[in-house]
Amino acid sequence: MAASPSRSPAGWSPTRWPAGSAPVPGLCVTALIGAAGLVAVLRLWPANDQTILRNDLPDLPADYLHLSEHGPHHTHAVFFDNLHRRWPKAA
Repeated sequence: MAASPSRSPAGWSPTRWPAGSAPVPGLCVTALIGAAGLVAVLRLWPANDQTILRNDLPDLPADYLHLSEHGPHHTHAVFFDNLHRRWPKAA
């Protein structure tokens, strides 16, 4: 879904240049914003982020298919669906 310019002017204004002007300044600003985002991710994202985490589903009945296949305390890759609505806690 595209962001409405009236709701996010700070996001699109730095990269918008008047019609007829050279596109290079706008591309440079966009590249700098992207590079700043990449640097932020590389510095802020935890290096030991685990993709396989323990998963407990205490709200499900014991005879539920997911629990009968995997057990009440199981591990798997992090994903979100109707059963897994929250980010699991690292053990």
